[in-house]
Amino acid sequence: MRFRSLVVVLLLGLSLSGLVLAQDVGPFANKVIYDVRMQEEIALQDVAAGNIDIFQWSTSGNVIFGLDQATLDELDLYIAPTGSESLLLNPYPNAAPYIAVANDGTVSFNPFAIQEVRYALHWLVNRQQIIDEIMQGTSEAAIPSVAPSQAGGFKLNLVAAKLGITAEGDEARGIQMITDAMTAAAALPENVGRLALGADGFWEFDGVDIELQFAIRVDDPNVRLPLGRYVADQIEKAGIKVNRVERDRVYCIRTTYLTDPADMLWHMYTEGWGAGGTNAWQEVSITQMFAPWYTNMPGGGEPSWWNFESPEIDLLTQDIIYGKFFTLDEYWDKMVRSTEIGLRDAARIYLQYDNSYFAVNKDAFESRFLYGLGDGINDFSLYTMRPVAADGVVRITQFSAQGALFLNAWDPVGTQGFNDFYAANIITPCTDNVGTQMPGSGKDFPILLTWKDVDTQIALDADGNIVGEIVVPAEAMEYDSATGNWVSTGGEMAISTATYNIVDANWHDGNPMGLWDYIYTEGFITDWATEDGAGDLYFDGPYGSAWSPGFAYSHGVIYDFANNEITTFFDYNFPPDADRVGLSGAPNLYVRGANHGQGVEWTVVEALALLVVEGSESGTIYGFTPVEGVTECDILRVSGVADIAAKLEEMIASKHVPAYLAGYMDELGLTADDLVGFYENTLAFIEAHGHAYVSNGGFYIDGFDPANNQITLAANRDPAYPFNGQYWLDLLETNTARIDEVILPLVATAGQDVTVTVEVSEATYPYNVFEPGTISVVEVILITDAGEQSYIGALVAPGEFEVVIPGSDTAGLAAGAYTVVGIATPAGGLPAASSVTLLVQ
Repeated sequence: MRFRSLVVVLLLGLSLSGLVLAQDVGPFANKVIYDVRMQEEIALQDVAAGNIDIFQWSTSGNVIFGLDQATLDELDLYIAPTGSESLLLNPYPNAAPYIAVANDGTVSFNPFAIQEVRYALHWLVNRQQIIDEIMQGTSEAAIPSVAPSQAGGFKLNLVAAKLGITAEGDEARGIQMITDAMTAAAALPENVGRLALGADGFWEFDGVDIELQFAIRVDDPNVRLPLGRYVADQIEKAGIKVNRVERDRVYCIRTTYLTDPADMLWHMYTEGWGAGGTNAWQEVSITQMFAPWYTNMPGGGEPSWWNFESPEIDLLTQDIIYGKFFTLDEYWDKMVRSTEIGLRDAARIYLQYDNSYFAVNKDAFESRFLYGLGDGINDFSLYTMRPVAADGVVRITQFSAQGALFLNAWDPVGTQGFNDFYAANIITPCTDNVGTQMPGSGKDFPILLTWKDVDTQIALDADGNIVGEIVVPAEAMEYDSATGNWVSTGGEMAISTATYNIVDANWHDGNPMGLWDYIYTEGFITDWATEDGAGDLYFDGPYGSAWSPGFAYSHGVIYDFANNEITTFFDYNFPPDADRVGLSGAPNLYVRGANHGQGVEWTVVEALALLVVEGSESGTIYGFTPVEGVTECDILRVSGVADIAAKLEEMIASKHVPAYLAGYMDELGLTADDLVGFYENTLAFIEAHGHAYVSNGGFYIDGFDPANNQITLAANRDPAYPFNGQYWLDLLETNTARIDEVILPLVATAGQDVTVTVEVSEATYPYNVFEPGTISVVEVILITDAGEQSYIGALVAPGEFEVVIPGSDTAGLAAGAYTVVGIATPAGGLPAASSVTLLVQ
């Protein structure tokens, strides 16, 4: 299998047999109708009035608490820390003398090419002011991409503290840092006489004011618009003019993410992020937001563009993502160093985490449903909501100031496909994964695969590097894109191995899922991520950037055709969680170059590949990356769907056999006529529903009405579908905890005991009726320059846990401030954390 940094893991030993009992298959609801509202306040009023059932939008607290009480009384609010805002900077050329020669020949000076200028923004921006004045106290300061309250987040936020970066910032220091950096740049020989501070206090280049192009999202009037204006004002205090380009998401995203930074069309952008899930470990967040190899930094990994580079963080985060560490301490060492590099690089500046509110009509459902404690209303919400309405129809709206549902192409392959949460909200309940994180605990569990015989064997070589000690057998294979053959990987050494069983299920078009899906995906990923010589038609640059770093960690696959099993050999080690090792080596079901929740059947992917390589009936030139002269593949756009259908008809007529399956047809028990049947079923689905999003989840897309910005999902009632709403409720209900307060003495004396009281409330998720806690394990961590000391609390009364830090541990503390972290871990649930400051005299 091809290893990719989309880490999801499964729990060992969970059985998927006997899932569907008395209830019909699929979700409780029969149908979901999605549309949009152009104002958040109107959407909330419509929810309260019962015109819609759910507002699937992470509404900020300043909007919610601006509602009148009568409206609030009609809402059931699902609260989660789902959103965050950041600044993306364009550092081109990121080298002295910092003169940007654009692709059109235009010459300018880019202050953000200077690392010290970018880094100074950490001080120039007062995050606490943003929280107090814009968010009205309903958000939390963000410095790294992981919040202090998230699992392990306190360790990463200590990095910021050690660098001197605080929520309040230091405006004077930030201005001075920028002034010093610009002055040093002006002294470079190439800039002498060209870069200077003008009489009006603004920096000039070649006699013209330097002006940053700042893309600010005008269609987010409650958060990103005022936030962007504040940041622009701060930058101008440092003597650099800012052109406030206040535009909608279409302009901003296409200008920033979808152009070469060397075009110099932008310098900064107000980003907004959804949480994406509930996570017990945070390596994906640090990697995604700070490491260029993950294709989410300026340049996006497109080989023909200028790309931001940071080699050390790339190496560190690849080690973290692919399990190249021997102990948990080494994991955290690499996480901490990666965080420091990301903060110093400052190509992305985090500003705040939002405590978001998802509004539900309080009378629309029989009870509360599942939701992500990290990401709010999600696919499990749709799977478990029990509508009161007799017809089982649920009406959901999203917010779009421009009144449009989607921005990016529905490309299931390319790295930019489905790159907006409007699409993700719709496709995730239509797409089941091989496994994912439990929404209430962050733990991992199986969906479409189970596994067994997970084994890890590692050692250190003479240079101290982790090496595997599992000898890969001769029958293990991988796809060779150069020859088009499956070749043996026998004799290679792997760190881990596991065997996977495929859960019986169908695609939405009725085609059965089987080994052929995984074989095809393995071959496709290798083929399209590998450039076999100049002009290789079966190669996409950003796709290769996303997948190829993991190839070195893959050591082959054994397909057991008799038992419908797959055994993989791979390099991944995760000492604290063997389950994480299991899914990290799981075979891929989807070919997606970036994980936005998308996944379609291989029949659709093959048609798209042939459109790219062979051409289309319409004459449109298609590709998996949006570049000039090429139309990105889109399985929702009418013209694109027509070309897919035409290509499927060609595949039927020619009895097309994909190269990746050709060598295994006999073992799979398939004939070319069987594949024709697959194509015919896919084509029939497309013709019936008007799109090519052929997936496998609890819902399928029944129809799309672009004129009214409405999309309809219908429940998957195929008898072969292995899940129903009650199954998810029974499996995913769990305990949850909340730290209400960590109480310390006002001042502690070195050498004396310090009593810490942690007040904890507990509830059963997702119902969340909190009562004083009694079953959580409470830990208090004292953080000093010498390291961390951990203490386990004792229950002294319902809701009250006590820890005594002994005087022997405080005796050596110098006078000053120290961080104390309280952590409450409920049985089977996600830890809650809260930090306070201990003053020692």
